Amino acid sequence: MRNALLVYPGFPGSFWSFQHALKFIDRKAAMPPLPLMTVAAMLPREWKIRLIDENIEPLTDADLAWADIAFFSAMMVQKESFFTLVSRAKRAGLCVVIGGPYPTSYKPEIEERVPGMVDHFFLGECEETLPGFLEDLESGRARRIYEGPQSGTRIMTDVTRSPTPRFDLVNMQSYATMLVQWSRGCPFDCEFCDITKLFGRIPRLKSASQILAELDALYCLGWRGRVFFVDDDFIGNKKAVVPLLEAIAGWQQKRGHPFQFVTEASIDLAAYATILRLMRRAGFVGVFVGIESPNDAALTITVKGQNRKRGMSAHEHLLKSVRIIQQHGIEVSGGFIVGLDGDTEFDSHVRFIEEAGIPMAMVGLLGAIRGTNLWDRLVREGRILKDGTHSGDNTAFVLNFRTQLPREAVFEHYRAVISTLYEPTLRRYFRRCLTLIRNLGPLEVGGYGSFDTWTNLKAFIRSVMWQGFSRQGPAYFLFLARALLYRPRLFPLAVMLAANGYHFEKVTREAIAAYESTL
Repeated sequence: MRNALLVYPGFPGSFWSFQHALKFIDRKAAMPPLPLMTVAAMLPREWKIRLIDENIEPLTDADLAWADIAFFSAMMVQKESFFTLVSRAKRAGLCVVIGGPYPTSYKPEIEERVPGMVDHFFLGECEETLPGFLEDLESGRARRIYEGPQSGTRIMTDVTRSPTPRFDLVNMQSYATMLVQWSRGCPFDCEFCDITKLFGRIPRLKSASQILAELDALYCLGWRGRVFFVDDDFIGNKKAVVPLLEAIAGWQQKRGHPFQFVTEASIDLAAYATILRLMRRAGFVGVFVGIESPNDAALTITVKGQNRKRGMSAHEHLLKSVRIIQQHGIEVSGGFIVGLDGDTEFDSHVRFIEEAGIPMAMVGLLGAIRGTNLWDRLVREGRILKDGTHSGDNTAFVLNFRTQLPREAVFEHYRAVISTLYEPTLRRYFRRCLTLIRNLGPLEVGGYGSFDTWTNLKAFIRSVMWQGFSRQGPAYFLFLARALLYRPRLFPLAVMLAANGYHFEKVTREAIAAYESTL
Protein backbone atom coordinates (compact mmCIF):
# COMPACT_ATOMS: atom_id res chain seq x y z
CA MET A 1 0.00 0.00 0.00
CA ARG A 2 1.21 3.49 -0.83
CA ASN A 3 0.32 7.01 0.23
CA ALA A 4 -0.15 8.99 -2.98
CA LEU A 5 -0.33 12.74 -3.39
CA LEU A 6 -1.96 14.08 -6.54
CA VAL A 7 -0.90 17.71 -6.87
CA TYR A 8 -2.28 20.35 -9.22
CA PRO A 9 -0.15 23.51 -9.58
CA GLY A 10 -1.53 27.02 -9.21
CA PHE A 11 -2.67 29.23 -12.07
CA PRO A 12 -1.58 32.87 -12.40
CA GLY A 13 -4.36 35.44 -12.56
CA SER A 14 -5.77 35.90 -16.07
CA PHE A 15 -9.03 36.26 -17.96
CA TRP A 16 -9.42 32.48 -17.65
CA SER A 17 -8.95 32.26 -13.89
CA PHE A 18 -12.06 34.33 -12.99
CA GLN A 19 -10.53 34.92 -9.55
CA HIS A 20 -12.18 38.32 -9.10
CA ALA A 21 -15.63 37.03 -10.13
CA LEU A 22 -15.38 33.96 -7.88
CA LYS A 23 -15.49 36.19 -4.81
CA PHE A 24 -19.12 36.98 -5.62
CA ILE A 25 -20.13 33.34 -5.03
CA ASP A 26 -17.58 32.34 -2.35
CA ARG A 27 -15.69 29.98 -4.65
CA LYS A 28 -11.91 29.61 -4.74
CA ALA A 29 -11.30 28.28 -8.26
CA ALA A 30 -13.20 28.02 -11.51
CA MET A 31 -12.73 24.29 -12.18
CA PRO A 32 -11.27 21.20 -10.49
CA PRO A 33 -8.32 19.16 -11.85
CA LEU A 34 -10.10 16.59 -14.02
CA PRO A 35 -6.86 14.87 -15.19
CA LEU A 36 -5.77 14.05 -11.64
CA MET A 37 -9.26 12.93 -10.61
CA THR A 38 -9.14 10.54 -13.57
CA VAL A 39 -5.68 9.26 -12.61
CA ALA A 40 -6.91 8.75 -9.04
CA ALA A 41 -9.66 6.46 -10.32
CA MET A 42 -7.00 4.26 -11.94
CA LEU A 43 -4.82 3.82 -8.86
CA PRO A 44 -5.04 0.64 -6.74
CA ARG A 45 -7.96 0.61 -4.33
CA GLU A 46 -5.74 -0.11 -1.37
CA TRP A 47 -3.70 3.06 -1.92
CA LYS A 48 -4.43 6.07 0.25
CA ILE A 49 -4.92 9.18 -1.86
CA ARG A 50 -4.86 12.92 -1.21
CA LEU A 51 -5.59 15.40 -3.98
CA ILE A 52 -4.10 18.85 -3.42
CA ASP A 53 -5.21 21.66 -5.73
CA GLU A 54 -2.90 24.62 -5.11
CA ASN A 55 -5.63 26.90 -6.42
CA ILE A 56 -7.68 25.88 -3.36
CA GLU A 57 -5.18 25.05 -0.63
CA PRO A 58 -1.38 24.95 -0.33
CA LEU A 59 0.69 21.80 -0.38
CA THR A 60 2.00 21.49 3.19
CA ASP A 61 5.10 19.89 4.65
CA ALA A 62 2.74 17.55 6.52
CA ASP A 63 1.30 16.37 3.18
CA LEU A 64 4.81 15.65 1.91
CA ALA A 65 5.77 13.82 5.11
CA TRP A 66 2.64 11.63 4.80
CA ALA A 67 3.23 10.60 1.16
CA ASP A 68 5.75 8.36 -0.57
CA ILE A 69 4.76 9.11 -4.19
CA ALA A 70 3.49 12.29 -5.87
CA PHE A 71 1.72 12.66 -9.23
CA PHE A 72 1.68 16.05 -10.98
CA SER A 73 -0.24 17.26 -14.03
CA ALA A 74 0.24 20.69 -15.56
CA MET A 75 -0.41 22.99 -18.47
CA MET A 76 2.24 25.43 -19.63
CA VAL A 77 0.65 28.40 -17.88
CA GLN A 78 1.12 26.56 -14.55
CA LYS A 79 4.81 25.85 -15.02
CA GLU A 80 6.30 28.19 -12.42
CA SER A 81 4.11 26.73 -9.69
CA PHE A 82 4.81 23.27 -11.12
CA PHE A 83 8.61 23.68 -10.83
CA THR A 84 8.34 24.80 -7.22
CA LEU A 85 6.07 21.93 -6.20
CA VAL A 86 8.06 19.23 -8.01
CA SER A 87 11.25 20.44 -6.34
CA ARG A 88 9.63 20.36 -2.91
CA ALA A 89 8.32 16.84 -3.45
CA LYS A 90 11.67 15.49 -4.58
CA ARG A 91 13.57 17.17 -1.76
CA ALA A 92 11.11 15.52 0.63
CA GLY A 93 12.19 12.14 -0.73
CA LEU A 94 9.08 11.31 -2.75
CA CYS A 95 8.93 9.39 -6.01
CA VAL A 96 7.87 12.09 -8.52
CA VAL A 97 5.63 11.21 -11.48
CA ILE A 98 4.54 13.86 -13.98
CA GLY A 99 2.27 14.04 -17.01
CA GLY A 100 -0.13 16.27 -18.89
CA PRO A 101 0.15 18.74 -21.78
CA TYR A 102 3.16 20.67 -20.49
CA PRO A 103 5.40 17.66 -19.72
CA THR A 104 4.38 16.04 -23.01
CA SER A 105 5.41 19.05 -25.11
CA TYR A 106 8.25 20.47 -23.01
CA LYS A 107 10.15 17.54 -21.49
CA PRO A 108 13.61 19.06 -22.28
CA GLU A 109 12.66 22.36 -20.61
CA ILE A 110 11.52 20.52 -17.49
CA GLU A 111 14.74 18.51 -17.31
CA GLU A 112 16.69 21.76 -17.57
CA ARG A 113 14.66 23.65 -14.96
CA VAL A 114 14.36 20.85 -12.37
CA PRO A 115 17.26 18.51 -13.21
CA GLY A 116 17.11 15.15 -11.49
CA MET A 117 13.81 15.96 -9.80
CA VAL A 118 11.48 13.82 -11.95
CA ASP A 119 11.53 10.05 -11.65
CA HIS A 120 8.91 9.15 -14.25
CA PHE A 121 7.48 11.01 -17.26
CA PHE A 122 4.11 10.20 -18.81
CA LEU A 123 4.01 11.58 -22.35
CA GLY A 124 0.57 11.66 -23.95
CA GLU A 125 -2.52 10.04 -22.48
CA CYS A 126 -2.14 7.52 -19.66
CA GLU A 127 -5.20 5.25 -19.70
CA GLU A 128 -3.22 2.48 -21.41
CA THR A 129 0.20 3.12 -19.86
CA LEU A 130 -0.57 3.75 -16.18
CA PRO A 131 -1.59 0.12 -15.42
CA GLY A 132 1.76 -1.12 -16.75
CA PHE A 133 3.62 1.53 -14.77
CA LEU A 134 1.89 0.46 -11.56
CA GLU A 135 2.94 -3.15 -12.15
CA ASP A 136 6.50 -2.06 -12.95
CA LEU A 137 6.60 0.15 -9.87
CA GLU A 138 5.68 -2.69 -7.54
CA SER A 139 8.25 -5.01 -9.13
CA GLY A 140 11.00 -2.38 -8.90
CA ARG A 141 11.53 -2.02 -12.67
CA ALA A 142 9.57 1.13 -13.53
CA ARG A 143 10.90 2.94 -16.60
CA ARG A 144 11.63 6.66 -16.67
CA ILE A 145 9.40 7.37 -19.69
CA TYR A 146 5.98 6.00 -20.58
CA GLU A 147 4.41 7.11 -23.87
CA GLY A 148 0.78 6.75 -24.90
CA PRO A 149 0.16 4.50 -27.93
CA GLN A 150 0.45 6.24 -31.28
CA SER A 151 0.55 5.19 -34.93
CA GLY A 152 2.27 7.90 -36.94
CA THR A 153 0.34 11.05 -36.06
CA ARG A 154 -2.73 9.08 -34.95
CA ILE A 155 -3.30 8.84 -31.20
CA MET A 156 -4.45 5.33 -30.30
CA THR A 157 -5.52 5.59 -26.64
CA ASP A 158 -8.96 4.02 -26.18
CA VAL A 159 -10.95 6.51 -24.10
CA THR A 160 -13.67 3.95 -23.44
CA ARG A 161 -11.16 2.58 -20.91
CA SER A 162 -11.19 5.87 -19.02
CA PRO A 163 -12.87 5.46 -15.61
CA THR A 164 -15.35 7.75 -13.92
CA PRO A 165 -13.19 10.45 -12.26
CA ARG A 166 -12.89 10.54 -8.48
CA PHE A 167 -15.04 13.64 -8.00
CA ASP A 168 -15.28 12.72 -4.32
CA LEU A 169 -11.65 13.74 -3.76
CA VAL A 170 -12.38 17.46 -4.08
CA ASN A 171 -14.55 19.83 -2.10
CA MET A 172 -17.07 20.69 -4.80
CA GLN A 173 -18.20 23.82 -3.00
CA SER A 174 -14.77 25.35 -3.64
CA TYR A 175 -15.40 25.39 -7.41
CA ALA A 176 -17.71 27.30 -9.72
CA THR A 177 -18.00 24.55 -12.35
CA MET A 178 -17.57 20.79 -12.57
CA LEU A 179 -15.95 19.07 -15.57
CA VAL A 180 -16.62 16.06 -17.76
CA GLN A 181 -15.06 15.02 -21.06
CA TRP A 182 -16.72 13.07 -23.86
CA SER A 183 -14.15 13.23 -26.65
CA ARG A 184 -10.48 13.93 -27.30
CA GLY A 185 -9.05 15.23 -30.55
CA CYS A 186 -10.10 17.82 -33.12
CA PRO A 187 -10.77 17.33 -36.85
CA PHE A 188 -9.25 20.72 -37.68
CA ASP A 189 -5.56 21.62 -37.65
CA CYS A 190 -5.24 25.33 -36.83
CA GLU A 191 -1.63 26.38 -37.23
CA PHE A 192 -1.12 27.76 -33.71
CA CYS A 193 -2.91 24.99 -31.80
CA ASP A 194 -1.28 21.98 -30.13
CA ILE A 195 -4.50 19.98 -29.62
CA THR A 196 -4.05 17.83 -32.72
CA LYS A 197 -0.43 17.13 -31.74
CA LEU A 198 -1.47 16.01 -28.26
CA PHE A 199 -4.76 14.26 -29.04
CA GLY A 200 -4.90 13.74 -32.81
CA ARG A 201 -7.30 14.80 -35.55
CA ILE A 202 -9.73 11.89 -35.24
CA PRO A 203 -12.00 12.48 -32.22
CA ARG A 204 -12.06 9.48 -29.89
CA LEU A 205 -15.28 9.11 -27.96
CA LYS A 206 -16.47 7.79 -24.64
CA SER A 207 -19.77 5.94 -24.73
CA ALA A 208 -22.99 7.67 -23.75
CA SER A 209 -23.24 5.30 -20.77
CA GLN A 210 -19.84 6.52 -19.53
CA ILE A 211 -20.99 10.13 -19.68
CA LEU A 212 -24.27 9.39 -17.92
CA ALA A 213 -22.32 7.53 -15.22
CA GLU A 214 -20.15 10.62 -14.69
CA LEU A 215 -23.23 12.85 -14.50
CA ASP A 216 -24.75 10.40 -12.02
CA ALA A 217 -21.61 10.58 -9.89
CA LEU A 218 -21.78 14.38 -9.79
CA TYR A 219 -25.50 14.34 -9.06
CA CYS A 220 -25.19 11.80 -6.24
CA LEU A 221 -22.41 13.84 -4.64
CA GLY A 222 -24.81 16.78 -4.48
CA TRP A 223 -23.55 18.94 -7.34
CA ARG A 224 -26.07 21.32 -8.91
CA GLY A 225 -25.20 24.00 -11.43
CA ARG A 226 -22.71 24.33 -14.27
CA VAL A 227 -20.90 21.40 -15.85
CA PHE A 228 -18.27 22.06 -18.52
CA PHE A 229 -17.74 19.50 -21.30
CA VAL A 230 -14.02 20.13 -21.83
CA ASP A 231 -13.90 18.56 -25.28
CA ASP A 232 -11.52 20.02 -27.84
CA ASP A 233 -14.47 20.25 -30.25
CA PHE A 234 -17.75 18.93 -28.86
CA ILE A 235 -19.12 18.45 -32.38
CA GLY A 236 -15.96 16.87 -33.79
CA ASN A 237 -18.04 13.77 -34.55
CA LYS A 238 -21.38 15.20 -35.62
CA LYS A 239 -23.07 11.86 -36.13
CA ALA A 240 -22.22 10.53 -32.68
CA VAL A 241 -23.10 13.71 -30.79
CA VAL A 242 -26.81 13.40 -31.68
CA PRO A 243 -27.57 10.23 -29.65
CA LEU A 244 -25.37 11.52 -26.83
CA LEU A 245 -27.41 14.73 -26.60
CA GLU A 246 -30.66 12.75 -26.71
CA ALA A 247 -29.43 10.63 -23.80
CA ILE A 248 -28.37 13.70 -21.79
CA ALA A 249 -31.70 15.42 -22.46
CA GLY A 250 -33.56 12.39 -21.11
CA TRP A 251 -31.27 12.20 -18.07
CA GLN A 252 -31.85 15.90 -17.34
CA GLN A 253 -35.62 15.64 -17.67
CA LYS A 254 -35.84 12.71 -15.24
CA ARG A 255 -33.91 14.67 -12.59
CA GLY A 256 -35.48 18.09 -13.01
CA HIS A 257 -32.64 19.66 -15.04
CA PRO A 258 -30.02 19.92 -12.26
CA PHE A 259 -27.17 20.96 -14.58
CA GLN A 260 -26.46 23.78 -17.02
CA PHE A 261 -23.86 22.68 -19.56
CA VAL A 262 -21.20 24.68 -21.37
CA THR A 263 -18.65 23.42 -23.87
CA GLU A 264 -16.20 24.26 -26.66
CA ALA A 265 -17.05 23.84 -30.34
CA SER A 266 -16.10 25.04 -33.79
CA ILE A 267 -18.15 27.81 -35.38
CA ASP A 268 -19.65 25.39 -37.92
CA LEU A 269 -21.98 24.35 -35.09
CA ALA A 270 -24.24 27.07 -36.50
CA ALA A 271 -24.82 24.99 -39.64
CA TYR A 272 -26.37 22.07 -37.72
CA ALA A 273 -29.84 23.04 -36.54
CA THR A 274 -30.63 19.56 -35.20
CA ILE A 275 -27.57 19.57 -32.96
CA LEU A 276 -28.35 23.08 -31.73
CA ARG A 277 -31.94 22.14 -30.88
CA LEU A 278 -30.74 19.05 -29.02
CA MET A 279 -28.11 21.06 -27.14
CA ARG A 280 -30.83 23.42 -25.98
CA ARG A 281 -33.04 20.49 -24.91
CA ALA A 282 -30.14 18.92 -23.03
CA GLY A 283 -29.49 22.13 -21.08
CA PHE A 284 -26.51 23.67 -22.86
CA VAL A 285 -26.37 27.40 -22.14
CA GLY A 286 -22.93 28.38 -23.40
CA VAL A 287 -20.27 27.52 -25.96
CA PHE A 288 -16.72 28.79 -26.35
CA VAL A 289 -15.67 29.28 -29.98
CA GLY A 290 -12.19 29.98 -31.31
CA ILE A 291 -12.90 32.96 -33.55
CA GLU A 292 -9.31 34.34 -33.45
CA SER A 293 -9.81 37.11 -36.05
CA PRO A 294 -12.64 38.46 -38.21
CA ASN A 295 -10.17 39.03 -41.06
CA ASP A 296 -9.84 36.65 -44.01
CA ALA A 297 -6.09 37.11 -44.49
CA ALA A 298 -5.22 36.13 -40.91
CA LEU A 299 -7.61 33.16 -40.93
CA THR A 300 -6.12 31.89 -44.19
CA ILE A 301 -2.54 32.04 -42.93
CA THR A 302 -3.39 30.37 -39.62
CA VAL A 303 -5.32 27.60 -41.46
CA LYS A 304 -8.65 28.41 -39.85
CA GLY A 305 -10.76 27.47 -42.88
CA GLN A 306 -13.77 26.51 -40.77
CA ASN A 307 -14.17 30.21 -39.91
CA ARG A 308 -14.55 31.24 -43.55
CA LYS A 309 -17.22 30.68 -46.18
CA ARG A 310 -17.06 31.21 -49.92
CA GLY A 311 -18.99 34.24 -51.10
CA MET A 312 -18.94 35.98 -47.71
CA SER A 313 -16.34 37.92 -45.80
CA ALA A 314 -15.11 36.26 -42.62
CA HIS A 315 -16.74 39.05 -40.61
CA GLU A 316 -20.13 38.39 -42.23
CA HIS A 317 -19.91 34.62 -41.92
CA LEU A 318 -18.78 34.65 -38.30
CA LEU A 319 -21.38 37.24 -37.31
CA LYS A 320 -24.18 35.24 -38.92
CA SER A 321 -22.97 32.04 -37.23
CA VAL A 322 -22.78 33.63 -33.78
CA ARG A 323 -26.31 34.98 -34.22
CA ILE A 324 -27.68 31.55 -35.12
CA ILE A 325 -26.13 29.95 -32.04
CA GLN A 326 -27.41 32.75 -29.80
CA GLN A 327 -30.91 32.40 -31.25
CA HIS A 328 -30.93 28.82 -29.96
CA GLY A 329 -30.55 30.13 -26.41
CA ILE A 330 -26.79 29.48 -26.20
CA GLU A 331 -24.35 32.22 -25.20
CA VAL A 332 -21.23 32.45 -27.36
CA SER A 333 -17.94 33.38 -25.73
CA GLY A 334 -14.97 33.72 -28.02
CA GLY A 335 -11.23 33.42 -28.24
CA PHE A 336 -9.42 36.18 -30.14
CA ILE A 337 -5.72 36.48 -30.95
CA VAL A 338 -3.57 39.57 -31.40
CA GLY A 339 -0.35 38.92 -33.31
CA LEU A 340 -1.44 36.61 -36.13
CA ASP A 341 0.31 37.04 -39.45
CA GLY A 342 -2.08 38.78 -41.84
CA ASP A 343 -3.70 41.05 -39.25
CA THR A 344 -2.58 44.63 -39.81
CA GLU A 345 -5.18 46.41 -37.66
CA PHE A 346 -7.35 45.41 -34.73
CA ASP A 347 -10.23 47.86 -34.68
CA SER A 348 -12.02 45.19 -36.71
CA HIS A 349 -11.74 42.81 -33.75
CA VAL A 350 -13.45 45.30 -31.45
CA ARG A 351 -16.16 46.07 -34.02
CA PHE A 352 -16.91 42.40 -34.50
CA ILE A 353 -17.04 41.60 -30.77
CA GLU A 354 -19.41 44.50 -30.13
CA GLU A 355 -21.65 43.82 -33.11
CA ALA A 356 -21.88 40.10 -32.29
CA GLY A 357 -22.72 40.70 -28.63
CA ILE A 358 -19.86 38.66 -27.13
CA PRO A 359 -19.36 39.88 -23.54
CA MET A 360 -16.69 37.31 -22.68
CA ALA A 361 -14.12 37.97 -25.39
CA MET A 362 -10.93 36.18 -24.33
CA VAL A 363 -8.36 38.28 -26.17
CA GLY A 364 -4.73 37.24 -25.88
CA LEU A 365 -1.36 37.64 -27.54
CA LEU A 366 -0.21 34.82 -29.79
CA GLY A 367 2.35 32.43 -28.38
CA ALA A 368 4.24 29.89 -30.48
CA ILE A 369 4.01 26.46 -28.81
CA ARG A 370 6.63 23.80 -29.49
CA GLY A 371 5.48 21.10 -31.87
CA THR A 372 2.73 23.13 -33.53
CA ASN A 373 2.69 23.90 -37.24
CA LEU A 374 3.16 27.56 -36.32
CA TRP A 375 6.31 26.76 -34.35
CA ASP A 376 7.73 24.74 -37.24
CA ARG A 377 7.03 27.54 -39.73
CA LEU A 378 8.55 30.22 -37.52
CA VAL A 379 11.65 28.08 -36.98
CA ARG A 380 12.04 27.74 -40.77
CA GLU A 381 11.64 31.51 -41.13
CA GLY A 382 14.13 32.24 -38.35
CA ARG A 383 11.54 34.12 -36.28
CA ILE A 384 11.68 32.29 -32.93
CA LEU A 385 13.32 34.47 -30.27
CA LYS A 386 16.20 33.02 -28.21
CA ASP A 387 15.14 29.57 -26.96
CA GLY A 388 11.47 30.22 -27.66
CA THR A 389 10.31 29.84 -24.06
CA HIS A 390 6.89 31.19 -23.22
CA SER A 391 4.96 31.57 -19.98
CA GLY A 392 1.74 30.22 -21.44
CA ASP A 393 -0.10 33.28 -20.08
CA ASN A 394 -1.55 34.93 -23.18
CA THR A 395 -2.78 37.96 -21.23
CA ALA A 396 0.81 38.95 -20.41
CA PHE A 397 2.60 41.35 -22.76
CA VAL A 398 5.10 38.72 -23.94
CA LEU A 399 5.99 37.39 -27.39
CA ASN A 400 8.40 34.54 -28.13
CA PHE A 401 8.71 35.21 -31.87
CA ARG A 402 9.16 38.09 -34.29
CA THR A 403 5.76 39.33 -35.44
CA GLN A 404 5.05 40.76 -38.90
CA LEU A 405 4.15 44.08 -37.32
CA PRO A 406 6.78 45.73 -35.10
CA ARG A 407 6.79 44.18 -31.63
CA GLU A 408 5.90 47.40 -29.80
CA ALA A 409 3.09 48.07 -32.28
CA VAL A 410 1.58 44.66 -31.47
CA PHE A 411 1.76 45.44 -27.75
CA GLU A 412 0.08 48.80 -28.29
CA HIS A 413 -2.65 47.22 -30.40
CA TYR A 414 -3.24 44.64 -27.68
CA ARG A 415 -3.42 47.31 -25.01
CA ALA A 416 -5.88 49.29 -27.13
CA VAL A 417 -8.13 46.27 -27.74
CA ILE A 418 -8.45 45.09 -24.14
CA SER A 419 -8.64 48.60 -22.67
CA THR A 420 -11.51 49.35 -25.08
CA LEU A 421 -13.42 46.13 -24.46
CA TYR A 422 -12.99 46.32 -20.68
CA GLU A 423 -12.65 50.05 -19.99
CA PRO A 424 -13.03 51.15 -16.34
CA THR A 425 -16.74 52.08 -16.47
CA LEU A 426 -17.61 48.86 -18.38
CA ARG A 427 -20.05 50.91 -20.45
CA ARG A 428 -19.13 49.14 -23.69
CA TYR A 429 -19.03 45.77 -21.94
CA PHE A 430 -22.58 46.17 -20.61
CA ARG A 431 -23.71 47.24 -24.06
CA ARG A 432 -22.42 43.90 -25.42
CA CYS A 433 -24.20 42.09 -22.60
CA LEU A 434 -27.47 43.74 -23.56
CA THR A 435 -26.96 42.81 -27.21
CA LEU A 436 -26.49 39.19 -26.13
CA ILE A 437 -29.60 39.19 -23.95
CA ARG A 438 -31.68 40.60 -26.78
CA ASN A 439 -30.31 38.00 -29.21
CA LEU A 440 -30.73 34.90 -27.03
CA GLY A 441 -33.56 32.63 -28.07
CA PRO A 442 -35.98 30.95 -25.64
CA LEU A 443 -34.51 28.67 -23.00
CA GLU A 444 -35.40 25.17 -21.91
CA VAL A 445 -36.37 24.31 -18.32
CA GLY A 446 -33.47 25.07 -16.01
CA GLY A 447 -32.13 27.95 -18.05
CA TYR A 448 -29.53 30.17 -16.44
CA GLY A 449 -30.54 29.51 -12.84
CA SER A 450 -32.47 31.63 -10.37
CA PHE A 451 -32.16 33.48 -7.09
CA ASP A 452 -33.71 30.66 -5.07
CA THR A 453 -30.43 29.93 -3.27
CA TRP A 454 -28.59 32.03 -0.73
CA THR A 455 -25.40 31.81 -2.83
CA ASN A 456 -27.03 33.42 -5.86
CA LEU A 457 -28.82 36.04 -3.79
CA LYS A 458 -25.58 36.88 -1.98
CA ALA A 459 -23.82 37.23 -5.34
CA PHE A 460 -26.45 39.74 -6.44
CA ILE A 461 -26.12 41.75 -3.22
CA ARG A 462 -22.34 41.84 -3.57
CA SER A 463 -22.65 42.84 -7.20
CA VAL A 464 -24.79 45.82 -6.23
CA MET A 465 -22.36 46.82 -3.47
CA TRP A 466 -19.10 46.33 -5.38
CA GLN A 467 -20.20 47.50 -8.81
CA GLY A 468 -23.23 49.66 -8.24
CA PHE A 469 -21.35 52.05 -5.96
CA SER A 470 -18.26 52.35 -8.11
CA ARG A 471 -17.43 54.09 -11.37
CA GLN A 472 -19.20 51.18 -13.07
CA GLY A 473 -22.42 52.14 -11.29
CA PRO A 474 -24.30 54.17 -13.94
CA ALA A 475 -23.72 51.65 -16.75
CA TYR A 476 -24.27 48.74 -14.35
CA PHE A 477 -27.69 49.87 -13.09
CA LEU A 478 -28.83 50.86 -16.58
CA PHE A 479 -27.88 47.41 -17.89
CA LEU A 480 -29.65 45.53 -15.10
CA ALA A 481 -32.78 47.66 -15.49
CA ARG A 482 -32.92 47.04 -19.23
CA ALA A 483 -32.23 43.32 -18.80
CA LEU A 484 -35.06 43.08 -16.27
CA LEU A 485 -37.36 44.99 -18.62
CA TYR A 486 -36.53 43.11 -21.83
CA ARG A 487 -35.89 39.56 -20.56
CA PRO A 488 -36.77 39.11 -16.87
CA ARG A 489 -36.10 35.34 -17.04
CA LEU A 490 -32.51 36.14 -17.97
CA PHE A 491 -31.88 38.38 -14.98
CA PRO A 492 -29.68 35.73 -13.25
CA LEU A 493 -27.56 35.64 -16.42
CA ALA A 494 -27.34 39.45 -16.37
CA VAL A 495 -25.98 39.39 -12.81
CA MET A 496 -23.45 36.69 -13.70
CA LEU A 497 -22.30 38.68 -16.73
CA ALA A 498 -21.89 41.76 -14.55
CA ALA A 499 -19.68 39.85 -12.10
CA ASN A 500 -17.58 38.52 -14.97
CA GLY A 501 -17.16 42.06 -16.28
CA TYR A 502 -15.86 43.09 -12.86
CA HIS A 503 -13.21 40.37 -13.23
CA PHE A 504 -12.25 41.21 -16.82
CA GLU A 505 -11.81 44.90 -16.03
CA LYS A 506 -9.54 44.14 -13.07
CA VAL A 507 -7.40 41.68 -15.04
CA THR A 508 -7.12 44.21 -17.87
CA ARG A 509 -5.98 46.91 -15.48
CA GLU A 510 -3.45 44.55 -13.85
CA ALA A 511 -2.03 43.37 -17.20
CA ILE A 512 -1.63 46.91 -18.53
CA ALA A 513 -0.04 48.09 -15.28
CA ALA A 514 2.48 45.23 -15.43
CA TYR A 515 3.30 46.13 -19.03
CA GLU A 516 3.66 49.84 -18.33
CA SER A 517 6.01 49.11 -15.43
CA THR A 518 8.49 47.68 -17.96
CA LEU A 519 8.49 50.75 -20.23
